Amino acid sequence: MPRHSRPESVLVIGSGPAAPDRAAGPDSAGTQACRVLKEEGLRVTVVESDPATVITDPDLADATYLEPVTAETVEKVIAKERPDALLPTTGGRTALDIALALHESGVLTRYGVELLGTGLDTVRAGRDRRRFRRLARRGGAAPARGLTCRSPQQCLTAAQDLGYPVLVWPGHPTAGPGPRLARDRQELSALAAAALSPGTADEVLLEEALLGWKSIELELLRDRHDEAAVVCTTEHLDPITHPDGTHPTGAHPGDSIAVAPAMTLTAAQHRHLRDTATALTAGLGIAGGCTVRFALDPRTGRTATVALTPGATPSAALAARATGLPLARIATGLALGYSLRELRERTGSQPSDDHAPHPDHVVVRGPAPGGAVAIGRSFTEALNKALRSPGSGDGPFDWTGPVGDKDALVAAGAGPAAGRITRVHQAVRAGATVDELAAATGIDPWFLHRIARIEQVARLVAGERGAVLPQTLRLAKRHGLSDAQIGRLRGLSEEAVRELRRALGIRPAHPGAAASAAGFTARTRCRYSSYSSFGEAPAPAAAPVGGAGPKVIVLGGESDDVRAHTVSALAAAGYDPVLVDCGPATASSDIHGGHRVYCEPLTIEDLLEVAAAEQAAGELAGVLVHPGDGTPPGLADRLAEAGVPVLGTPLLPDIPNIPDIPDDATVVDVDALYDGTEVYLGGVMEHVEDARTRSGDSACTLPPVTLGRADLTRIREATEAAAARIGVRGLVGVRFALAAGQLHVREVRPGAGRTVPFVSKATGVPLARAAARTILGATIAELRADGTLPATGDGGALPPDTPIAVRATAPPSPEAPTTGGAMGIDAGFGAAYAKAQAAVRPRLPAKGRALVSVADRDKRAMVFPLKVLADTGFEILAIAGTADVLRRHGVPVGTVRRLGAADRILAGEFDLVVATPHGDPEGGPDDGRDLRAAATARGVPCLSTVRSLAAAVQGIEAERRGATGVRSLQAYADQRHGLRQAPLPRATASPGTPVPQPPVHRLP
Repeated sequence: MPRHSRPESVLVIGSGPAAPDRAAGPDSAGTQACRVLKEEGLRVTVVESDPATVITDPDLADATYLEPVTAETVEKVIAKERPDALLPTTGGRTALDIALALHESGVLTRYGVELLGTGLDTVRAGRDRRRFRRLARRGGAAPARGLTCRSPQQCLTAAQDLGYPVLVWPGHPTAGPGPRLARDRQELSALAAAALSPGTADEVLLEEALLGWKSIELELLRDRHDEAAVVCTTEHLDPITHPDGTHPTGAHPGDSIAVAPAMTLTAAQHRHLRDTATALTAGLGIAGGCTVRFALDPRTGRTATVALTPGATPSAALAARATGLPLARIATGLALGYSLRELRERTGSQPSDDHAPHPDHVVVRGPAPGGAVAIGRSFTEALNKALRSPGSGDGPFDWTGPVGDKDALVAAGAGPAAGRITRVHQAVRAGATVDELAAATGIDPWFLHRIARIEQVARLVAGERGAVLPQTLRLAKRHGLSDAQIGRLRGLSEEAVRELRRALGIRPAHPGAAASAAGFTARTRCRYSSYSSFGEAPAPAAAPVGGAGPKVIVLGGESDDVRAHTVSALAAAGYDPVLVDCGPATASSDIHGGHRVYCEPLTIEDLLEVAAAEQAAGELAGVLVHPGDGTPPGLADRLAEAGVPVLGTPLLPDIPNIPDIPDDATVVDVDALYDGTEVYLGGVMEHVEDARTRSGDSACTLPPVTLGRADLTRIREATEAAAARIGVRGLVGVRFALAAGQLHVREVRPGAGRTVPFVSKATGVPLARAAARTILGATIAELRADGTLPATGDGGALPPDTPIAVRATAPPSPEAPTTGGAMGIDAGFGAAYAKAQAAVRPRLPAKGRALVSVADRDKRAMVFPLKVLADTGFEILAIAGTADVLRRHGVPVGTVRRLGAADRILAGEFDLVVATPHGDPEGGPDDGRDLRAAATARGVPCLSTVRSLAAAVQGIEAERRGATGVRSLQAYADQRHGLRQAPLPRATASPGTPVPQPPVHRLP
């Protein structure tokens, strides 16, 4: 088949540690891309720093680099692997920015690397608002009205023409966090004066803010022959309220309820947006998928083009759910040069001139970052399912308690804060009309009428005398009300409503979530429940990934990686895995992965119906529940009480908390396997920070770097005792605190915790696969015998030459909330720590000026690491009290006045900040908070504990020695198995000359 060029090896860039609303989409897209590339016979290299992603499974690629997702690191990988092409469109904005940086620095040209999936003009337009405006006008897609201004007075004049509020965009493409909103002349004067002050920029861009407009997104596919097709339209329930006009509400695009397909567009508006998006994306080098975001004025019908993003986006993930199409797979084929026509033929889609989307269902994404996704035959059904899903943010509509004040509720629902949809419903409950709410909130009346309809149905359910009528119960279920909600309306228990409903034969169907879009006919294994039709039984999966054996339903887990490995292990063991998942886009629920997926809320009602449907179609071995993120507490117990066999998860007894652990205690986490008689330590992780630091914020190292053999022996014995006590079979996590020679058990949790993927990637042992086998009855001895686990030893007794792996999250301070995890791996702790920190925050500097302000309790411990830092050439400046102590110990230090220190950080005078909390744990004053906040705002590395300072100094020393190279997980596997891989030959020919590749050895 014709292609633009035929690469033999492709480098895929991941997104790195992502915010919750953006984490799953890039991983799913990247995983699908890797599978397509391997199917095409290409060598695949992956760079990604988050070990909890499925894309970092070594089986997916020939070379997997768990390294910081930065331009510097990717350049090192390119120099080592010599790929022919780079695919950045699966890694979100991070990967696109890296691709642009590598082009502008000449790296892609120097190594002869072709950019796949998008053109550079499209990437530049995402960083530079002026470029985007020119690109939009060239394509006939009018942007928001805007004017370039070179003085504060010009800004005030322009605002008179544009009308307040206006957006003030920075003068440089990458300057600052983005645009600022000016609501009036006073705010604009202050913003313009700051933006145009000497030494900043010589011009700014003013745009109309578009507040109150609808936010609409179109997902397109485009090939290299410039054929394009619209896949899906997505509409946000909330109007645009965020300052930059690109996010519907709040700080994250996931804060707004999103609906696919769009509900309120007229046919003419849809045609206009489709034609505009198609024209805009023509001639830009896009070969794959892209999202075009529009704003639509509900009063005049005027539209403005807001953004164009190639590749993986939250909208693309929702579109894949809505259509049942493997959009990332199709996009990868387009990037390789296939045409849309060729790919339609390969999927067996029927030729048609009608490429418009034709879904028979509605998809709703809940109002929270990474919010749950629900599917129903109607908007009301899907909305109620999304709201009752764990992690939806707002929770389900509620009819308990007194009715509130109507006017106060209408006013409360006007702003874009968390819980808005429930406040709108409470206003309807209090008697607010659709017109009143539309005027106050800007939400389209179409959506408000549906919320009012839900309230009407609820009143009908509550108002019936005697037993609720069957037709009323059916109506309530068709609009998505849960058994629990109906029970509260009737004064009954959830179980009583479920018993009545079943006695009346009111059960949901589970149709497939397939649609026709862009000329493709989806053949999906994704199913959802609906009460709009009854009695439709689930069809068996075509060509299941395992045998046609008993079914196992898989729920929950802290990471998608764990779910993916669990499903894979079940299939390999001959079971028919069935996944229940309501995430917006997860690689484990790849709807073309061979197993069935139910997009359903993780509630007892919905899961019992899934279990009943699967049991009706064949033998159900049980439900495998991974306790953790997104899995409601007690869910396994309730399933067992309802007669559903539950695999592997025991009833967890209370573990006594130890309240008096010293602040300087060492925290240790253990992930282990237990088969009922024997324990296998997957990994022992020592926290870098002490017990004062919140566990989710502390970095940890594997293997531990300060624990002795006696400590490890006690940890092994205590872990085995804890696992036996709770009766777990499979994975168990234990947290210890080691203080004054005493080992204290702080927490015991059955199932796969968030560190399991990290442990698996660090040690090369697939713990989640082994856990699934153990739950099904295999012993640790059997898993050792068949090669799933090492024949001897475990993660509690690793060889001395084992590489050090460090897991890190965002900086440990309230000013910088956690956005995801990252892993650094290297021969020594310093290099591994430097890598992990570089993946989640600004890279540790190799030289420069450090500002130090530490609490009295930390002053003694700070001296040695700061002396080492000074010896490496750093200039140390400290607040007076800290400086006095350092001078007495012979550390060269300058003094900085406390007043104004934060301003000097913001001015860029420091390259590193060390600021430990001064306040007491009861909430006293914290003299370091403003320094940490300033460092975060400026993008300066900030250390808030002395232990992290000591670790950072080792990292800085490693960086200065040039000890932080790059190495693939497959190479580490070779080392573990005693294999010696020859180094890659250095290039001696011109850039682009093929370089021989060594054989690949995968992890077991």
